[in-house]
Amino acid sequence: MESSNPILNRYGRGYASMETGSDQDLEQLYNAPAASSIRTGRLTIDDVVTRTALLFGLLDSAFFFSLASLSRSFPWIGGLWPSS
Repeated sequence: MESSNPILNRYGRGYASMETGSDQDLEQLYNAPAASSIRTGRLTIDDVVTRTALLFGLLDSAFFFSLASLSRSFPWIGGLWPSS
């Protein structure tokens, strides 16, 4: 069955190819360093967790700063903020 995938049609007769190249090419690929998130431009799970924690901390700080500012301007909001 012939594929309609343009990538597969570009290389060969439209079928998936199992050509692996020479032994030297494969050895060079295996010995190459692994692609990191910096090289690929993609986020890893650790990057997502770190970015989420930093953004949540920034949002939390902005919330408490604005709440403190509002409680001084509007005394009826003062019940939400502990008095010091």
